[in-house]
Amino acid sequence: MGVERLSFDILGSIFAEVCEATDPKGKQHIIIRLSSACSTWRKAALAYPMLWFNIYLPLLSDINPADPRERLLAMYIERSGITPLSIMIRNNPRNTRRQIPFTSSIYTLLHANTHRWQKLDIIGSLVIPVYLCPFLSPASRDMDMLQSLKSVRNYTSESVPIRFMLPWASVFCDWRSYIGS
Repeated sequence: MGVERLSFDILGSIFAEVCEATDPKGKQHIIIRLSSACSTWRKAALAYPMLWFNIYLPLLSDINPADPRERLLAMYIERSGITPLSIMIRNNPRNTRRQIPFTSSIYTLLHANTHRWQKLDIIGSLVIPVYLCPFLSPASRDMDMLQSLKSVRNYTSESVPIRFMLPWASVFCDWRSYIGS
């Protein structure tokens, strides 16, 4: 039996296993590579929204421009359908140039889907309260699905009063130092 004879469900399950085993955080966008192999694999990947729930967003800089990030985010959100989202926002610790949060278009895409956020990891300079408060405050009205919120700022263990940004008290945030990772 050739691969082209496998059902989309079986191919989707195989793709999910490959993505989880090789790229659990979604940093390498393995699903895009798999869906580009042939038309059968593309159709299978597009028919399986669970493959698109894992969104990795590096902060913007001159080496990470906004346009490709916006298109990639829009593609993942569209292809994930109604699947709960796992989002990792991260600065690049190896990039010593100025890194900034996102454009208004990226914020709009993220905020329009807060009702689907299941996991949100914010790692790096976006954890500075001046960036974190505007990012989470408008979104907090519709975060009923959120099960995990992790915020880690590079090289510091600064505490941020998250209870004032989010209306629900049952949120546990892990504010701690990290080096590397």
